[in-house]
Amino acid sequence: MDDYINLNACCGGGGGGKHAWENPQLTGMHRLPPHSRNIRSMAKTHTECADSSAASPLCVCLDSSALLESAKKEESDIVSKDGWKFRLFPDPLRIPSSYINPSTNSDIRFCSKRVTVPSNWTMTSHKECCGVHDPPRYTNVQMPFDVLYPHVPENNPTGEYRLEFSLLPKSWIWSENNGVEMRRRVVLHFGAVESCFFVYMNGNFVGMGKDSRLPSEFDVTSFIHCTSGNGDMANENVLAVIVLKWSDGSFLEQQDHWRGMAGIHRSVFLYSTPAEAYIEDVFCRGELMNIHQTSNKDSFQGLLKIQARIGRDHNTRITGKNIYYNQQVEYSPHSPSDGIVYRMLFQLYNPDNSPVFEEPIDATYEGNDLIKDAHFRSNLISFHVEVPGNVSAWSDETPTLYRLEATLVRIDPSHHTPTSTIDV
Repeated sequence: MDDYINLNACCGGGGGGKHAWENPQLTGMHRLPPHSRNIRSMAKTHTECADSSAASPLCVCLDSSALLESAKKEESDIVSKDGWKFRLFPDPLRIPSSYINPSTNSDIRFCSKRVTVPSNWTMTSHKECCGVHDPPRYTNVQMPFDVLYPHVPENNPTGEYRLEFSLLPKSWIWSENNGVEMRRRVVLHFGAVESCFFVYMNGNFVGMGKDSRLPSEFDVTSFIHCTSGNGDMANENVLAVIVLKWSDGSFLEQQDHWRGMAGIHRSVFLYSTPAEAYIEDVFCRGELMNIHQTSNKDSFQGLLKIQARIGRDHNTRITGKNIYYNQQVEYSPHSPSDGIVYRMLFQLYNPDNSPVFEEPIDATYEGNDLIKDAHFRSNLISFHVEVPGNVSAWSDETPTLYRLEATLVRIDPSHHTPTSTIDV
């Protein structure tokens, strides 16, 4: 008797009659909070990663084209000999468990046609190789099936993506900063997947998601294999992604468009940041104030409204709270008696890349008259800061852009000065 994957086992579905993909209250599991960080800008070349400091993010793209390019140049921390493999099944209940296990055997058969990530499998016929015909469908205001919400048809085409890649370098989970070893976290990023998907790393369930037009991220630090640093090689990494065409989320897309364009249709990234503390999110809004007219020309003063959040992984999170600004935290990877303080510094750069502020802005410093309405709650900071001098307003004719850089630093409790940069 074949052993099939139970997608409901880790999601609490199936027992009460609803599958996980038919439960509107379940939009995801183990997904990290959304943030505004541009993942693509974090991707670096192999040379840049080798020359970067411990505070720099490590990032590689897992798209088919990127993997092929890195294999040719041999300039990537991740190498995949065969790239993405794919198999289309008629429904999510008949997928053998061997398709998510790290070990390969003769029972696993993938589509003879090479799949491209990102893409939609409905744009390629898989009837001959997989025995499942799933063409694209177009409807107006009606759903392409008669099942009532939140249920979906039992005939629910399901794709299994599999990527086997090399071990990660040790620097992805441990790095050195000013002579101190620091842990790092590894995050798997999906730009978007339609419509419901389940992620497995090396045979372990990582998480699931349904928002087919939003990114989903998962912490895979405890699942991924890295080199030990002493020459010992663990097993290679196997990423398996099971994607369902229909879910209860499909009803939210009831509009005039092509239906069920299933697949991993946006880019996939794997990146690493410091784990002890890292920049989780930054939101900034610029406003114009105090408009003056000089020489028949309007001049403006600017105001920045900034919100930022520091993240910490589960191994260093303090029970009952996360991290507070300007407050010592009783944790140290080397001496539990040492207090560690983290602060976020902000610098605004002109279009010519020159700094606007004389010194980076520290919202916890009470002596800065430019800072207004500063609020601190848990690991969240919110404040307003006046931009000195006149600013250039954005318009269609003069699309002037400023750049805001946020830096997370570790503060020496005895001298109250930054000792190292943690994240940028």
